[in-house]
Amino acid sequence: MSHHFLRFSDVHYAYPGGVEALRGVSFCVGHGSKVALLGGNGAGKSTLLLLAAGLLAAHSGHISIGGVPITPHTLGSVRHSVGVVFQNPDDQLFMPTVRDDVAFGPLNMGLPEEDVARRTSEALVRVGALHLADRAPDTLSEGQKRMAAIATVLSMTPNILLMDEPSAGLDPRARRRLMEIVRGFDHTCLIATHDMEMARELCPQAIVLCDGRVLCCTSTVDILDDSTLLDAAGL
Repeated sequence: MSHHFLRFSDVHYAYPGGVEALRGVSFCVGHGSKVALLGGNGAGKSTLLLLAAGLLAAHSGHISIGGVPITPHTLGSVRHSVGVVFQNPDDQLFMPTVRDDVAFGPLNMGLPEEDVARRTSEALVRVGALHLADRAPDTLSEGQKRMAAIATVLSMTPNILLMDEPSAGLDPRARRRLMEIVRGFDHTCLIATHDMEMARELCPQAIVLCDGRVLCCTSTVDILDDSTLLDAAGL
């Protein structure tokens, strides 16, 4: 996957019971781009990220990473290339200690122990959580859990970073660190967020979802300056 772009082509997805989450979604996030994914509650943002990570399968349409379609046969390579930070950090923290959680991904990639240790330490330092390495995740604050969850993804050195409401629950210092992490990420990044100021500062482009459809895909500044569009999208 030499070009780490993300493409959705007429993607549909419905949950059991027939609730439609995505209705013909099409867009492309270019290699190295930082793009905000905006929309009100229930617009389909989290579902879109799960589909992009190969954790859900589209009912119709096509999703590709770097030109490689996401299929059962390519899921292994896709999941090595894509890292996703879930909206709820408890979904990513399940080991006895934070260090164990951050090391889990590299270990399952089959890396040598010294490489796992190096990646783990580097990821924890990057999120400012090295001092939490030997703590049990359930003893952390919500903000600390979120930074630890981000470290679990960074330790796998993904080429595409997907983040679902990453600034939720962060105090101002941790939020600034998050923004530094995103700025320093050299590859493709798609961030679902209600934090409009973060979107304006970090993401030149944005995709707006409304009721499972793409309402627009354009300059973040233009979107945030359009009160009519924001109101239509529930923002």
